[in-house]
Amino acid sequence: MKRAPWLLFCMAAAMPLRAIAQQDSDLTFTPQLDLRLRYENADQDGFADNAQALTLRTRLGLAIGMPSDFSGLVEFEDVHALGIDDYNSTANGKTGYPVIADPEDTELNQAWLAWRPGDDTEAKLGRQRIILDNARFVGNVGFRQNEQTFDAGLFSHAFGNGLQLTAAHLEQVNRIFGDSNPNPLLAKTDVHAELVNVSWANGPMKLVGYGYLIDNRDVPAASTETYGLRWTGEQPLAGGNRVRGALEYATQDAYKDGADVNDADYWTAEAGFHWPKVGLDLGAEVLEGNGSYGFSTPLATLHAFQGWADVFLSTPPDGIEDRYLKASGGVREWKWQAIYHHFGAEHGSADYGTELDLALSRALGWGINGKLEFADYNSDGFAVDTRKIWVTLERRW
Repeated sequence: MKRAPWLLFCMAAAMPLRAIAQQDSDLTFTPQLDLRLRYENADQDGFADNAQALTLRTRLGLAIGMPSDFSGLVEFEDVHALGIDDYNSTANGKTGYPVIADPEDTELNQAWLAWRPGDDTEAKLGRQRIILDNARFVGNVGFRQNEQTFDAGLFSHAFGNGLQLTAAHLEQVNRIFGDSNPNPLLAKTDVHAELVNVSWANGPMKLVGYGYLIDNRDVPAASTETYGLRWTGEQPLAGGNRVRGALEYATQDAYKDGADVNDADYWTAEAGFHWPKVGLDLGAEVLEGNGSYGFSTPLATLHAFQGWADVFLSTPPDGIEDRYLKASGGVREWKWQAIYHHFGAEHGSADYGTELDLALSRALGWGINGKLEFADYNSDGFAVDTRKIWVTLERRW
């Protein structure tokens, strides 16, 4: 029943489509298909056996072109294990294995209606993918087989001179653990969230200010408001070289019925030098903790940060300091990346551990992209030693 106003809103928004179809039958339909086959192996101390999963993600969509500046998309997503399913998917009850968060499920991934009266303005309503900036605060968790989407209304407008506004109202977070997950808090999160992101780009420099107010209706004590500022920049040099950097700061407090303890800050700084074929980046990311609460990013693409082994998907109560060195480059058709992390507590002086992440990828022909990834987390008192391997093949039409 609590969804009734939102459903009525969607039905009312769809009414213009019926009138459009009656006036002008000039509709176009473009099928979309995305196949991703992945083998994942997780070796985690404390478990007698490694987890292994061979899963196929099939994403089938239909993009709809309409007159009067409207367009739409309906997209379904299916995840199935192909013979190798010795893993805890969070939904299959196999708790004797480490977690590989790719439950088998078939669901509606996206279903939205958009209005674009010009190149500078877009309004979109429905279930949709939303990625803001580098996805540190709002993202789609695209690494996992079942991505995260949002039931939302979104508006964006480019004012000219590099100024861009994006604003969204979220009603529901459709999480990576699948619609059919037996734990309803893993399947979906009921929210009333307001997102505002304003950016200004001037050549290779970009400045972003944002405010994210999340009223968590399922777990009210987890509600937060976050305000921040982000800068990124790049300077080309002679010989095809370039330097780049990023700075960001955010502060977080309780929002609505959020617990008083929800009070922490975030900052990150990164600098890099890139030659034509090799790049080096040195950075630090700090999520504060006060001993009871760690800075929270509940809508983020978490896998991309603080190590691919996914040890720090939630911030420890003492916070976290992540100091890292990243190297990347390419050799002919191959692309490679190596990242070394050192993790420690922000509140207090505890060491958490270190992690080495490696990736190698290339286009294999016939539109197929291949990728091999490895993550090795060595605990120094936080969590346990964890090693993961991924082999991925993907083809999009």
